[in-house]
Amino acid sequence: MTMPSSPSRFRKLLIPVLIFMSGVAITWFVQDALREHAKATLREEFSFRVDELVGNIRGRLASYEEVLWGTAGLFAASHVVERGGFRAYVRMLKLESTYPGIQGVGFAQWMAAEDKADHVQAVRAEGFPDYDLRPPGEREWYSSILYLEPFDWRNQRAFGYDMYTEAVRRTAMERARDEGGTTISGRVRLMQETERDVQSGFLMYLPLYRPGMSVDTVDGRRAALLGWVYAPFRMDDLMSGILGSHFGETGAGLGLEIYDGRGTGRDALMFESAGAADGARARYRIERPIEIFGHPWTVVAYPLPAFDARLRTDAADLILTLGVLGSAPLAWVAWLTLTARARALAMAGRMTDELRRSEAKQTALFENMGSALAVFRASADGRDFYFRAFNRAAERIDRIPRGEVLGRRLQDVFAGVAGSGLLDMMRRVWLSGTPEACPVSFYADERVSGWRERFVYKLPDGDIVVTFGDVTARKEAQLVQEKLNRALRLLSDCNTALVHADDEYRLLVEVCRLIVERGGYLMAWVGYVDAGAGKTVRPIAQSGHEAGYLDDIHVTWDESQHGRGPVGTAIRTGRTAVIQNVLTDPQMAPWREAALERGYQAALALPLICEGTTLGALTLYSRDAHAFNPDEVGLLEEMASDLAFGIVTLRTRAEHAAAKEKVAFLASYDTLTGLPNRLLLRDRFEHAALIADKEQGGYGLLAMMYLDLDNFQHVNEGLGHDVGDRLLVGAVEYLRRCVPETDTIARLSGDEFVVLLSGGRDLAGIAAVANAIRDAFAEPLAVDGHLLTTSFSIGISVFPHDGRDFDTLLKRADTAVHSAKESGRNTFRFYTREMNADVVERMRLTGMFPGALRNREFVLHYQPQVHAATGRIVGVEALLRWQHPAEGLISPGRFIPMAEQSGHIVAIGEWVILEACRQGRAWLERGGAPLVIAVNLSALQFKRGDVLETVTAALRDSGLPPHCLELELTESILLQDVDTTMKTLHALKALGVKLSIDDFGTGYSSLAYLKRLAVDKLKIDQSFVRDMLTDADGASIVKAIIQLGHTLQLTVIAEGVETEAQLAFLGGSGCDEVQGYLFSRPVPAAACGDLLAAGLPKRA
Repeated sequence: MTMPSSPSRFRKLLIPVLIFMSGVAITWFVQDALREHAKATLREEFSFRVDELVGNIRGRLASYEEVLWGTAGLFAASHVVERGGFRAYVRMLKLESTYPGIQGVGFAQWMAAEDKADHVQAVRAEGFPDYDLRPPGEREWYSSILYLEPFDWRNQRAFGYDMYTEAVRRTAMERARDEGGTTISGRVRLMQETERDVQSGFLMYLPLYRPGMSVDTVDGRRAALLGWVYAPFRMDDLMSGILGSHFGETGAGLGLEIYDGRGTGRDALMFESAGAADGARARYRIERPIEIFGHPWTVVAYPLPAFDARLRTDAADLILTLGVLGSAPLAWVAWLTLTARARALAMAGRMTDELRRSEAKQTALFENMGSALAVFRASADGRDFYFRAFNRAAERIDRIPRGEVLGRRLQDVFAGVAGSGLLDMMRRVWLSGTPEACPVSFYADERVSGWRERFVYKLPDGDIVVTFGDVTARKEAQLVQEKLNRALRLLSDCNTALVHADDEYRLLVEVCRLIVERGGYLMAWVGYVDAGAGKTVRPIAQSGHEAGYLDDIHVTWDESQHGRGPVGTAIRTGRTAVIQNVLTDPQMAPWREAALERGYQAALALPLICEGTTLGALTLYSRDAHAFNPDEVGLLEEMASDLAFGIVTLRTRAEHAAAKEKVAFLASYDTLTGLPNRLLLRDRFEHAALIADKEQGGYGLLAMMYLDLDNFQHVNEGLGHDVGDRLLVGAVEYLRRCVPETDTIARLSGDEFVVLLSGGRDLAGIAAVANAIRDAFAEPLAVDGHLLTTSFSIGISVFPHDGRDFDTLLKRADTAVHSAKESGRNTFRFYTREMNADVVERMRLTGMFPGALRNREFVLHYQPQVHAATGRIVGVEALLRWQHPAEGLISPGRFIPMAEQSGHIVAIGEWVILEACRQGRAWLERGGAPLVIAVNLSALQFKRGDVLETVTAALRDSGLPPHCLELELTESILLQDVDTTMKTLHALKALGVKLSIDDFGTGYSSLAYLKRLAVDKLKIDQSFVRDMLTDADGASIVKAIIQLGHTLQLTVIAEGVETEAQLAFLGGSGCDEVQGYLFSRPVPAAACGDLLAAGLPKRA
């Protein structure tokens, strides 16, 4: 037999070698592509981490800017911000917990050289004797760190430092001043630094301008500069606050450097999270130039070994191993095929048993190949294929013994093959003879399922060979990686939404939308916890295929069945709850039917937790069971953590914005009534005055009406401050009906208001508005069940006749108010120059009170009180007089109201009690009969002074028996702080002091206090006595008071008795005691002593 030639043998050997090398080459390219894909994915994640970090640096510093704006609002709302108020405000901010990384909040004052000495002296007077500006030296302008809180040992090192002397700080301060906004400085060493733990630092500045000055231009802003509110930052502390709580894994996997400016030189380095050697060894670096309030920084990041260790190459290694192992048998089969005939002929020429041994070896090789191999015989038309051979690897992969497949048609054995595309491929190969590779596809039937990779070729004898492998592990790894990539992109998109969010609800809706559209989930929703007794979860936002699902479910976070689902469990435990199969998981029992109707096969609930507080949960639903793998869940947990952080940040921003709005409101408006305050009133007046000046008379008169609510004090003290507040609110509503919207109503304080009539009227028009106000208040106001009748006393000043500036006009309108009150209230008065003279006189006399008391210029005169039936003196009333050394005797009607208004009546009243008791005791010691000395008490004296202590001391020091002292009370005293008043009066009664009601019937008379007090006497006011003989109503009132007093077993005294006829009427009506000029005028103590000794002279 002829042997094959050498070239033929070489060609038959070359083809299997080429097949083997091609398989290895293809395998190498595939695994290399997978490796590069893994590296690109990791680098994409790294880039995302860097972008996320940069966004959070920007966000954190933006929140710190809000602190400065809030502090600026504090200065805007107050004329003067004192050290204690500044400290209290900063403490309220809770910097350490709310704004980690910030070293403090301060105020640096700006001053000219001529103001320096006064400034230093003022600060030293606050208790800082060593205070001075640093560094020393003469300069045209100075800045000084005046406040810096918390004022701890580190921040005290900066107290008094002139930041403007240092170039880097000065550049930022000037830019803030000229632009009117926030700036930061370049890299500096803070004054707070010591020799230990030195860190790079920078400062954030916001300018403050003087109110009322124009800041529309750069020159205007420079002229109006008051100073800067600022915050110092130590860079390591700042970044620790950003990296520590929210980016815990970043510090372990990423190296971070931050440089001041655009360069990356070591002299510009501000922060370095890892050593320089780590940065030098990094495989790659990312640079991100950023701007913080207009100042450039450069952020450099590089991966550390811990981050590189996350590179996943399992799939590539598997491909390489399978490819090499699979290529060798394929080459061997090819070699066998090419050399089979030559070997068969050679072996036939030899021994038959050698042939059998060779065939046995080929069979063994076929059976023991690592790749699955099946050989098929085609039908005549090439439409059907029948199994001829099926090796062990095929049995293992397809889980079927060869005895069940040999000789049978392919589709009869594997029912799902028609849908897999394999049958069509085999038919094409049979017809064309060209091998084909089948794309990786999923195969499943009742026996087996998994991902398959197949190769089909035709043998020379027409048989079809199919080699296939199970690549399920590789494919699932690939799917997992795709899921992770998708989750990473979702995390990046959500964080981008967080960075740009300005509204909490819109943020939640956007995140849910991204989860559905970018993440591929079926539905997502966010629910917030309700901390009430029901512990329910309230849906806030959702996106995706919801179809009324959230309307039909009831979710709680308690221990009930409705609280044991994924949402309630996540909220209650603070841990992620995963439901891999809605159909079988018992936790989904209450909602299973509704969930399956909507296609929800798996669910994931992520708790939203920030700073230890659970806000609610983010819940996702998938259309596939077993959809969530651990790595994907980890990324979604990070997304939920970022979302919770974003929610809290937005709420903090909203609170700060609300605080800023409140500060701005408080700076210009009254909180009770919502009316403009003095500051806004001044601004509107200045605007209206400018217009009036430009119009030069054509604008009409600009008027300022000062309104004082009559008798408000009685309501406030008698019915309580709540009723008083509501009365003020009701009065404002009445005012709004009378004053056009083009004019301004402002509240100055308490019961004082101002109406600014801003032009278009003459004097008659101004008076018409005042009359409209009077008419409106003729109608009572209903307040808490009380019908309260009140009115306004109105004083009016006119621009420019009565003054050109705000303060002058307001002062003169106030002067006119006093004139209106003296005219009987419920009226109005225009300001006149004569009024100003009265004001000057009142101020002059008021200023003389302390000296008069000190120099014993006050004296007491006494007027006898007489028994109406017998004419015997039974007591005297002590009446205050002022004997001025230069002006003589000053009328009580002239100075006592001024003493009341100024508050001096308290000290004067104490002297009156002491002197009256001393004089009463002196008369007793001279042998006189015991008599009662009546002393009037002022309402202000009773409110501000310690009447009980004064009376007790006067009785003790003088030795006057308590029953000889009578205190005359006005009805207004009994209406202020009723409970406290009653306790004091009962204590006075316990001493033995007598009590009487002065001017009974002229005030807010009430029988209630007569029942509650052991009052001894009622005094009929002289106005009733004067009219009782000519006015029937007056006579009836007098008789009614006398009858009431006797019914209550009280003594009744009438004052102002001047005629015998009046005495006769009173005596006939049963009045007990009388007092008046008919018996004696008030006389000095010596003259009164003579009267007491000799008795009253007989009347004709």
